[in-house]
Formats: sequence, C-alpha cells, structure tokens
Amino acid sequence: MTHMTEEAAARQRKLIDDARRLLKPGEVKLHKLPSWLAKRLRAYRKTHALVSVPSSMLLETLSSADRWLDHWGTSNVGPFSCCHKALNFVSEPYDFGAKTAQAIDQFCDALGALEWHVSSNTWWYPGRTVRVTIHETHP
Repeated sequence: MTHMTEEAAARQRKLIDDARRLLKPGEVKLHKLPSWLAKRLRAYRKTHALVSVPSSMLLETLSSADRWLDHWGTSNVGPFSCCHKALNFVSEPYDFGAKTAQAIDQFCDALGALEWHVSSNTWWYPGRTVRVTIHETHP
C-alpha cells in the first residue's frame, strides 16, 4: 500500500478546496422570486383569470403536482454556465424522481420558455437535497 507524503496530501487538499470553491452553489434568498419569474406569474394570472391569487400561492399551486418546491428562492450563481448571468429560481427538494421531473417540466411549460437543471451541489442540506435551477431560455 502506498502512503501519500505530507506534501502530496497538502496538494490534494488544496485541489479539493479549489474545486469546492469553484462549484460552490450560490446562496438562496429564501422565498424571493426573480423579477422575470414574478412577471411570468403575473401574466399567467391574467390569462387564466386568476388575478386575485397572490404570486406565492400561484407558485405553490403550479408546483403542487409533486412536492418539488422546497427551500425555494432566488440565487445568482448556478452550477451551469448558461445560468450564471442572471438571477435563477431555485428549489432544493429532498426527493427527486421521474414524477418530480415531470412536474417541473409541466411548471416550465405552463410559464413558457423556461429551462431547468438538477445538481447535487446544494446550499441547503448538501447530500440530502438536490438543487433544481430554473431560468429563462436564451436563444
């Protein structure tokens, strides 16, 4: 069995720390909507005659098919190069499966031209939650 020298171990720890800093997820501003999502929710309310329904309640209603809306809010940094230029909507649920993916697809379709990604790199309870990042589709 080969033992790592102290110098090699220190280099490895530095590489791991550098990688973690690079991949560190952005902090979640809990229960805050990015302006682009608030605008889309207002438009949805108007077209579906739901003007009296608050945005937060509409958000809960649109995501209720599966319980994927947990630890949700706004984050300005995502693990994907396409998401880091603007505020993203994120949710960090505990359970994620095929039903969850289908529910998120339906949510994005209902509000139009939204993309989503999943990452295990989370702000809340790393290792127990996943990060769902939703952002507008850019041409």
